[in-house]
Amino acid sequence: MEEKTVDMNDMESYLMDYDVLLHKYFWDITRDKIPYELLRKAVLVEERQNGIREAWTLSKAQDAFLTAKKVYADGTVDHLGILQLTLEKFIGNFVGIEGMERLFKASYFNFEWMMHLEYDPDRHEYTKYRDHYIHQIKNMYEMLVLLDDYGFMEYCIKAYQGKNTDISNDIERSIREQIRCADGEEEELIKEIVEEFISGQTEVKERQQQYYYRYLFHAVAVISALIHDIGYPIAFMLRITKNLHEFLPLSDAFLRLDDAMPHLGEILQESLLYRTVDPREIADRINRKRDHGSISAVILLSQYYETGEIYHLSPIKRMAVELSALVVYNHTLKYDYMTGEKGERYRNLFCENPISYLFRLCDDLQEWGRVYFDISKRSNFLICSRCHMPATRIDEYGDDSQIYSCGCGKDFVRKTKLSYRKLMNISACDHLKIKNRLESQSMVITFGYDLVTLLQLSLYSPQFAKQRADDMYGIKRMLEEQGELPRIYIDTFLTNNPIAIKVKCLERYLQKHGAGEIYRSELFVAASDFMETDSEKPKKEIVEELKRQFDQLKDGWGLSDISAIVEKLEIVADEGSENTYFIWKRNLEFYAFMVFVGGNIKQIRAADKLLDRKCALAFSYQLADEIADFYKIQDRPTRTLIMDYIWQRVREVSFEEFNRAKQHKEIMDYYRESSLSTTYITNTVAEYVGSDAYDDVKNAVQIERTAGTGLILKRIEGIYDFYSDYELFASMARAV
Repeated sequence: MEEKTVDMNDMESYLMDYDVLLHKYFWDITRDKIPYELLRKAVLVEERQNGIREAWTLSKAQDAFLTAKKVYADGTVDHLGILQLTLEKFIGNFVGIEGMERLFKASYFNFEWMMHLEYDPDRHEYTKYRDHYIHQIKNMYEMLVLLDDYGFMEYCIKAYQGKNTDISNDIERSIREQIRCADGEEEELIKEIVEEFISGQTEVKERQQQYYYRYLFHAVAVISALIHDIGYPIAFMLRITKNLHEFLPLSDAFLRLDDAMPHLGEILQESLLYRTVDPREIADRINRKRDHGSISAVILLSQYYETGEIYHLSPIKRMAVELSALVVYNHTLKYDYMTGEKGERYRNLFCENPISYLFRLCDDLQEWGRVYFDISKRSNFLICSRCHMPATRIDEYGDDSQIYSCGCGKDFVRKTKLSYRKLMNISACDHLKIKNRLESQSMVITFGYDLVTLLQLSLYSPQFAKQRADDMYGIKRMLEEQGELPRIYIDTFLTNNPIAIKVKCLERYLQKHGAGEIYRSELFVAASDFMETDSEKPKKEIVEELKRQFDQLKDGWGLSDISAIVEKLEIVADEGSENTYFIWKRNLEFYAFMVFVGGNIKQIRAADKLLDRKCALAFSYQLADEIADFYKIQDRPTRTLIMDYIWQRVREVSFEEFNRAKQHKEIMDYYRESSLSTTYITNTVAEYVGSDAYDDVKNAVQIERTAGTGLILKRIEGIYDFYSDYELFASMARAV
């Protein structure tokens, strides 16, 4: 498969259409060529071998729907049919290990509300918990897509075969034992498939080996994904009991949860997890760190070891449980190389445990459609239908009244005796795109963050993008130098900088609506024109030259007629919006110039003029200062965010550059850091959106409406605030 969009709708269709028999027995055979009799035999084998004890019922469906509806305000409840599908098709029909369904229960939703609202007393912050129950199904979906559609099944089999490690040896031993004691009907079915389709190419024993390898990795993908976060509620309760113990020390006598560890260590000592990982590390990660991955792994193993069921499973199914537990344990390990901080291991390498590596990758990639809770004191975001400017609070008086105003000069009074905080369901990433680049034997994975959501989050939760960008850095580091895999390029636009977001809104709008020449390289200033001959520092007067070139192009971008743009964006014009459009036209010129500047930076960097970090930083600071001075911007937050935008563009590395720059340290450093922000920038964003600049704009608009002085642009000179043009750029983002 060359390209696929990964999102909630595609997942639902994919899982519904997923043919278990085809992937299990006939993976390299076209379905319409399979005789009916052979399919019927496969169905009979599956019916006899597989099944689940606890079926999905109407009562379970109702409970899941009512609880999810209470917790989540997004479209989660519209997709709850996948719970039954997952339970019956993938746990029951595909994996077929009795008892596994007991670990995948929709009652997980009961804990999600509490975990979303958990308070961390050490940091004096909410924990910003993300949803995990539906997330587990999304992980399974990603694993199946990569295994079946993008060649990772073959990568995994090749990496394990012939390796002399405890894990590889256990896998090979389980497959040998499974072949030796194989069910007669299953063996006969595989023999008929070989005779019917591949006689002379593959021996029956070789086909059996392939079958069991594939079953094992599919089963591990399903089990690991669907139970890897079941330890979260226990980890949550352990944190609560720790806080309770600090509050009431005597409570420890009633909550002796840690006493179970010696018993668990004893009954699990034969497991693959306890043979390959120091039991003291496992106990420490559970007792001290309250690590949900370790807890989840031990729960899975205990489910089968405590009752002795593990000894009654077939060799390959036992191996599926054992390897899944190790994969789940590994998925929360901290790696020095990924974060730059001291962890439990140095690097996560595909060659050491391929299916474990793949699962960690899928878990980290599963950002699309994922819901976070955030709590904010900020008011609802209301746009006036007449002037198309937000209504923000300007004053408060008395015990229960706050005054809000927009650009019309109209006041709104909110009278609420009760104070409140806003509880928001945040889902910023809509989808992933996975694309094979066959010409370069590489792959591109694109995170589709919604620009309107990012813009609003810069107001409500500027730390969101910073945290996600830190995670993105870890993913990029994790993917480096994995020789058995294609090179994988991570493509995303992710920032909390509202100026950079508005530039991106306009840039995408221009690309869609015919201003393609902004990226024609021959129109850009030559890179050498920017730099001194020693290439150590930028020349003075950069902006004048950029502005001269920009003025020659901007008329072709179709931005001069603001009325036409507003009409195209389907923003309804009304009396009172004239001055708003006047401001929008002025602001568009500024942001269009920033688009042009960003494109030029890419050209300069591509000419190797900004690969020296010291030179690049000096260039960014000087260019930002000159732009700010040119547009008469005086306030520090806006000037800082202009500089941050330029620095982001300096570090913007295209797929082509990434592919050429395998050994170029600075390019790779830029690539890793491209989305990274700092606490200083995050605080600057909060300062920018919380400034009084918008009040000055509203005052200027109101004076112009009543007095008609014609001095509105003079009054707002140098002000490019967050609010006044929000509706314009949000509409542009929606239009693409």
